[in-house]
Amino acid sequence: IQDIPILREIPPAFIVIAIILLLWAFLRQTRLVQYIYASGDNAEAAYTTGIPVQRIRLGTYVISGFFAAMAALALTMSLGSGSPTSGDAMTLDSIVAVVLGGTRLRGGQGGIAGAMMGVVILGVIRNIISFYDVPTWSQTLVDALIILIALAGPGFVRYVSDLIRRYRLQGGRAA
Repeated sequence: IQDIPILREIPPAFIVIAIILLLWAFLRQTRLVQYIYASGDNAEAAYTTGIPVQRIRLGTYVISGFFAAMAALALTMSLGSGSPTSGDAMTLDSIVAVVLGGTRLRGGQGGIAGAMMGVVILGVIRNIISFYDVPTWSQTLVDALIILIALAGPGFVRYVSDLIRRYRLQGGRAA
């Protein structure tokens, strides 16, 4: 790849921005993406309406694998070398970034703009941690806490909402 002059001249950030813009245009124009959201939100209902849920899921994994390969290629281009373990630490970071951007872990909700905002927020968190000389192991702890909150948050909100609703139904008296 280093031997291809045009690729050597393009910064990896520009390649990423171009891919994001292409994806955004793709997401705005295709029915496939509506099927992906429907399959992620409620697979049974999607299947009932005639959406081939299994094919959509398989296609989603294929597309995801393709973009993971493109990310690995961009990382290799920016480093000038490659190692099979060079991206291991990025797996958790990518999950945390999309969760911070509003993507539900169970599917059916999320988008490119939110994921990019999640990347920015995660970058700010990383910079704050680095600025205050917090040990590097704490980054993994922060990531785990973010995922834990993302998993427990909706259930906790539902629990509190139910408590408030019951309180109001009882005329403002404690349960």
